Amino acid sequence: MSEKKKSTSYEKLKRVIYLHQKLRNTNERSGLSSKQLLEYLYGIDEISIDEKTLRDDLKFLRDQLNAPLPKRANKHKGYYYETKDTYSLLEELDGKATSEIIEIVAVVRRYFNNHPNEFAGIEDVLLKLEQRSSIISNESDEYIAFEEVDLQGREHLLPLLQHIRNGNYLTMEYKPYHESLKNLVVYPLMLKEYNNRWYLIAWEEAADYLSKIALDRIKSFKITSHQFLLPPNPNIKQHFDQVVGVTVFEEKTIETVVLRSHSRVRAQYLITKPLHKSQKHIEISGNQYEFRLQVIVNPELTTKILEYGADLEVIEPLHLRKTIRDIASKMLSRYQEG
Repeated sequence: MSEKKKSTSYEKLKRVIYLHQKLRNTNERSGLSSKQLLEYLYGIDEISIDEKTLRDDLKFLRDQLNAPLPKRANKHKGYYYETKDTYSLLEELDGKATSEIIEIVAVVRRYFNNHPNEFAGIEDVLLKLEQRSSIISNESDEYIAFEEVDLQGREHLLPLLQHIRNGNYLTMEYKPYHESLKNLVVYPLMLKEYNNRWYLIAWEEAADYLSKIALDRIKSFKITSHQFLLPPNPNIKQHFDQVVGVTVFEEKTIETVVLRSHSRVRAQYLITKPLHKSQKHIEISGNQYEFRLQVIVNPELTTKILEYGADLEVIEPLHLRKTIRDIASKMLSRYQEG
C-alpha cells in the first residue's frame, strides 16, 4: 500500500472512531445533523471534510462495523444510534481481519496511547486484537504467546459493563463453591481481573460492604426494578489499592509487611515484578534483600509469598509469619517418609 493510500485510509478510520464516540455519547433524541457532526470533527481534531465523505464514513460504520445506525437516519432526519447498550466497537473489531479493520485497530491503539490515564490496563487487550486482526502477521505469531486459559464467565463481561455504565440494579443467580444457589440483588460498580479470573464488584442488598462476585459462578442475571438504599459511593480504586488481589477485609487495617529473600536470583524476580505498588527494597547482604509493603494482609498475599517457597521469609507481622510457618509445617508433614 502506498504512503498516500495509507494516510488516506488512516484518516478515514480515525474519523470513524470519532464519529462512533460522538454518536454513542450524545443524548440528542432527534439525532445529530450533518453540520453538527462536521463541526464536531473539526473541533476535536481540526478534521475538515465534505458531506459526501461524512456519509461514506457513516455508511462504513454501519455496514462494516455493524453500528446501530439505522438506514433511515440521514441528513434530514438526523444521525443517531438506535441501541447503545448492546453495541461494542471493540467486540466488532475482535476477530476481523480485513485491511480496513486492521487499520482501525491501529487507530484505536494510537487513541489509547494518547489517553494513558483513561485507558490504563488496555495494553493486553490491544495486543490480542492486533494478533487476531493480523496486524501481527501469522509469520510472527511464534514470537508472541498468550497464556491459553479458558475463562468461564467471560460471556458476562460486556453485558455487565453496560449495566455498570447505565446504573442498573440486577437480580442474579450465583452459585458459590460448596454452597447452594443464591439469589442476589446487586448494584454493580466495577469489573476487576486478578490471576486470570474476573470479578464483579458490587453493592449487595442487606450488606454494608462491597461484594466481589466471581463471574464464573454467575448463572444468570437481569435488570430489576427493585432497588435499595446505596451506601456512600467509595473510592473503589483506592479501596483495592490497599491489597494484593481482590479480597478486602473491612475490619483490618494497613500493616507493614517485611519480607527477606534468601536467593539473589529470586530477589531479582521480586524486584522486577513487585507484589504491590507500595513495595520497596534494600540490599542487606550479598544474597539477601529486605522488602517492605504497606498492605492489608489477605489470602492473595499469602499465596504470592508461598510461590517463592524457602527463598522468601516473612519477618513481620508476626501473625503472617505464623500463618506461613503453619502452612509450611503442614506441607512438610505430608511429605514425611513413613
